[in-house]
Amino acid sequence: MRILGLPGIKPATFQWLSEIVDGLQLDARIQEYDCWRNEPSNKLDLGIEVPAAIDFEPELIIAKSIGTLIVLHTSREIQPSNGYVLIGIGKGFLDNDDRKAVIDLSQSDIPLLFIQQTSDPACSYRDLCELLGEDHNAKLVEMPGADHEYRNQDELVSIINSWIGHNVDTG
Repeated sequence: MRILGLPGIKPATFQWLSEIVDGLQLDARIQEYDCWRNEPSNKLDLGIEVPAAIDFEPELIIAKSIGTLIVLHTSREIQPSNGYVLIGIGKGFLDNDDRKAVIDLSQSDIPLLFIQQTSDPACSYRDLCELLGEDHNAKLVEMPGADHEYRNQDELVSIINSWIGHNVDTG
């Protein structure tokens, strides 16, 4: 299975996501963002990152924070057969088109798992539930926390493994 990992904006999330994928015992390509080269910045260039994600043609995408924005901007071009795992989506960086894309993705038949902290400052679990409404096909999992860091990697691995076991064709 071709897996693409889309980390958060901080370079440290590359290693964080690599450790989660290792815990899942899956092979994946973790995307290294162009803004990390030379002088690392917090300015993601979607014009560079979206085509790089599309070119990989993944079967499953695991994304955190700003990586979920890349998912929303690729969801019309690629639809991974085994779906998406979106961790810590940030409501603040979503414009109206992005919010509509989240809702559309959640109402599609593509397997979709959201993992969101109860009080994540980027978007709380309750805010995510309100954004999606009741008419969706996504699985939502609430994790304790209020820091957008998602440090409990063992719990994340367990949640994702369970979801993969019920929703993903690993053959």
